[in-house]
Amino acid sequence: MIKLPKEVNNIIKALEKKGFSAYAVGGCVRDSLTGQQPIDWDLATNAESKDMKAIFPEAKVISEKYSVIRIDHTKDDNDDGIIADVATFRKEGPYSDKRRPDSVEFVQSIEEDLKRRDFTVNAIADNPSGKIVDPFEGRKDIENRLIRTVGDPIERFSEDPLRMIRAVRVAAELDFDIHKKTYEAIVAKAGLLSKANIKKIREEFERIITAPNAGKGLRMLAGADLMPAIIGDVAAKLNRRQMQQFSTLCDNIDKTKPVLKRRLGLFYTCFEEKKGMQAIEILDYDEKTKESLKDALLMMEKLHFLRTGVDLKAFLVKYGPERYEYLDNLSKAQRIVYDLGDAKIISRHELLKMIKDNNEPIYIEDLAIKGDDIIKAGIAEGEQVGHLLLMLTDIVHKKPKDNNKKTLLKYARRFSKNKLAARTRKVKWLR
Repeated sequence: MIKLPKEVNNIIKALEKKGFSAYAVGGCVRDSLTGQQPIDWDLATNAESKDMKAIFPEAKVISEKYSVIRIDHTKDDNDDGIIADVATFRKEGPYSDKRRPDSVEFVQSIEEDLKRRDFTVNAIADNPSGKIVDPFEGRKDIENRLIRTVGDPIERFSEDPLRMIRAVRVAAELDFDIHKKTYEAIVAKAGLLSKANIKKIREEFERIITAPNAGKGLRMLAGADLMPAIIGDVAAKLNRRQMQQFSTLCDNIDKTKPVLKRRLGLFYTCFEEKKGMQAIEILDYDEKTKESLKDALLMMEKLHFLRTGVDLKAFLVKYGPERYEYLDNLSKAQRIVYDLGDAKIISRHELLKMIKDNNEPIYIEDLAIKGDDIIKAGIAEGEQVGHLLLMLTDIVHKKPKDNNKKTLLKYARRFSKNKLAARTRKVKWLR
């Protein structure tokens, strides 16, 4: 028996009071048995959604088809508040689309419900009475630190290929191994993963790469030939250097902070620029994430080779402080992964500190004049004003003491006479 939160106990007791049976099931039971504290709880009951709504009128119906409601206790300003999804016992029909069952049938037995679940460690049920239902010896597999399918692994992975990457994810989160026959079935059916929903693949991969044992998970993905569904054709075209980088990443990624974009950046920079760009497109990331990952491929080398304060200020202007911060944190993570010296990082930080301590101008906003000043002085108008402001920014990067209105207007008049130079920011003495 596990210790259930009072909110979960209350839900189960409310169902039992009305003559129904109910259990905590799935990942929340597994996590509790492994010493972790679940936030979200899954419950199963023989009550159907109409019955559950009558008992819990505040609940939200999540799925009519699967008869699932959600009870959210986090809205009660309770630090210990939980979210509980309550579903009716069911068995499932065939998975003709390799994603979801063609049909579901509601049943009265918790044992029948547990038969449809993916892994034995997720097929354990518990309730406040102390009755643990464990027909597939999930607790034994937890003790042995094994991920094993419920029933024939070939059949389970053929039904829903996403279960293959989910097996790796659970193993990476719990530091478990995958049972020999289950792993062999993953290898045999790896090609089916491409038929799974790409959003779901991405979600599972993101949880793997931020897991406590991410390196182990990445090795499992590569060893079971699941990588093509994650990085596409790039998986079959890795050279020796890239394979070595990937191996080193697996050895050391767990030493870095489990920040998603940072770890994704570490992963994709294993590949050369062109292949990395191709790989980033496979998992259909949102545009902001995609931009960050491409920045990592395109700009990390430039960051590493910044030598002077002028170069650093120009980099900040061109790419912005947010992108710089991401790349800077990524460079620190790379130092940990690849055992790189930190001299360049320290030097860059010292340069930035000196710039800030001396209150040196970096951005257009730091200039002593604005676009209106240039217009009012009759020097320029329209888009040329923007070109001149960028040129003036280049000047104060080199000559911070010249950041005063009188001097900058003088420069602006001078450069306005050479529109090409202002537009291209190419003046010999500025270099």
